[in-house]
Amino acid sequence: MSRDMFDEKNIVPMAPVPSEPFDSDDYIYEIKFDGMRCIGYYDNGVVLRNRANKDITALFPEFRNIYKQFRHKCIIDSEIVVLNRGKPDYSRLNKRRFLSNIMHIDLMSKRIPATLIVYDILYCKDKTVTEMPLIERKGLLEENTVESDSLAISRFVRGTGTALFEQVVNQELEGIVAKKIDGIYVQGRSRLWLKSKRRQDMDLLLCGYMEGKGFLFCDNDLKYRISIRSVDKNTFDFLYKYIIEHRVDNSPLKSGPSNLKGAIWAKPELYCVVEYMQEMESGYLREAVFKGIKMD
Repeated sequence: MSRDMFDEKNIVPMAPVPSEPFDSDDYIYEIKFDGMRCIGYYDNGVVLRNRANKDITALFPEFRNIYKQFRHKCIIDSEIVVLNRGKPDYSRLNKRRFLSNIMHIDLMSKRIPATLIVYDILYCKDKTVTEMPLIERKGLLEENTVESDSLAISRFVRGTGTALFEQVVNQELEGIVAKKIDGIYVQGRSRLWLKSKRRQDMDLLLCGYMEGKGFLFCDNDLKYRISIRSVDKNTFDFLYKYIIEHRVDNSPLKSGPSNLKGAIWAKPELYCVVEYMQEMESGYLREAVFKGIKMD
């Protein structure tokens, strides 16, 4: 008997391409949830794999019986989130994703339980359905799924992407994904899915450079916030020259990580604008990128 995609368990999740928000009747729009991507295999048991196809089933014991929420054997594309006052909280999820001790995992599953947000179906009743149009897969997903306290189906709207994005921004959620209404499911990156993400700006002080980590930034209280490596050559040359010209012998930071030994430190006077997705509980900035030098 030949093996199928359920047996193989090596799916590469479909990945969206960045885009500005837009309106089109050819697309449906849904919230982009800030969590851990998960391909789930359900058939009298549960196997969960992350974006890198690593088995993460043991990390989420609260999902051990979630296969009962699906009426048929299936493969589901989804996001694992930890909710805090109804919103995904990436910081809380981070406390769970790197655990290895079984007792700690079980304790955290009770203390900060996860929720599974499902939004696509790839396989159902021994049949691959990735060639079905998206809107038909959405219907199949709804028919096959029974929602519960720990499982929810991602809702969507048609045509009105900009209005949904405005709501997402107002509610401080991550963003939205526009999906071609008649699109098939493609493994890997595809323009059939387009993501628009909410980002924020923060003015930070350039305070140093470290090989392998990049440019180091702190806030007005001299608290370390982020390191950024990816800048263009002209920006690199300007910032590095500034650091050399304003070099100081010791770290100006009042607080920061212990792994910055060997950094070149500079007097923190040059303000730069850093764009980021989320401010973590530690004060570090998630998915930060250099936006520019603050000239005013």
